[in-house]
Amino acid sequence: MENNSRGLNRLRTLYPFVCEDEGFPLPLYWSSEVKFYFVSLSENKLRVTYKGYGKTQLDAVSVKATRSIPSSCGLYYFEVKIISRGTDGYIGIGLSADEVDTNALPGWRENSFGYHGDDGKSFCSSGTGQPYGPTFTTNDVIGCGINFIDNTCFYTKNGLNLGTAFDDLPLNLYPTIGLNSHGEIVEANFGQSPFVYKIEDDMRELRARIASVILNYPIPDKPMEASIQSMIATYLVQHPQWCDVPRSASSASSSSGNASSDSSLSDVASSTCSSSSSSASLLTHFWFNRNFFHVSKDSRRKRKADDT
Repeated sequence: MENNSRGLNRLRTLYPFVCEDEGFPLPLYWSSEVKFYFVSLSENKLRVTYKGYGKTQLDAVSVKATRSIPSSCGLYYFEVKIISRGTDGYIGIGLSADEVDTNALPGWRENSFGYHGDDGKSFCSSGTGQPYGPTFTTNDVIGCGINFIDNTCFYTKNGLNLGTAFDDLPLNLYPTIGLNSHGEIVEANFGQSPFVYKIEDDMRELRARIASVILNYPIPDKPMEASIQSMIATYLVQHPQWCDVPRSASSASSSSGNASSDSSLSDVASSTCSSSSSSASLLTHFWFNRNFFHVSKDSRRKRKADDT
């Protein structure tokens, strides 16, 4: 129980912008809804063993994670350790949509993407692969990452980034593992334990890049600038953990009239976002947090209604 709690806390640190309103939305285990008797899951649902004979491609099977990857992750990553390559090492690691059937390696079917260990090729919705990376075998650790900002997928091998494998990806993809020869065993790490690859460095770099783009985006329209500033300040009052927002500002804004509220909120926005570090953290949070954009849309609708 303690290890499970520690694992969830680690995931919250990796993906701080994922909303937990409807339970924990991240992939945690392989799905136990496997339709093939020759595939078995360990008790913790992280290790998959192929017990079939794998004579042809018709004997291939894929197992998906319990949940799809939320785009609010910004950058998502998981790793798979090859415990045993089995007889032939026909192992595929990648992503697939919910509707993709599970009697093929990832990448062979439409809306599925995979990197295969026997030939090092990448497969994108096709049975024909493209040269991508090295082959992999027993004791290798293969990572798969999806960057929702650039809309790309990349892989790693034993802690080394192999570069972009796919782009123009659809949403709501599931981590997927495919097996096709006797004795293959793989074990997943969805982030509950430290990764071999230093994905945290990539995450920090991506968030800094996004924050820089937002901070340097020109806003020539002064009324719009004031409106955005007010909107940010309103959010800050409700979520003071992102900047050192005085609690008094919250009560002041709620007890004053509209004009004075806008003024105090603007003061809060300008004072709390004066440092580049807090601005970067705050604006990156805005970028990923869907609730903020919902608030923004509601505010625009209300403003439009007031104008009419």
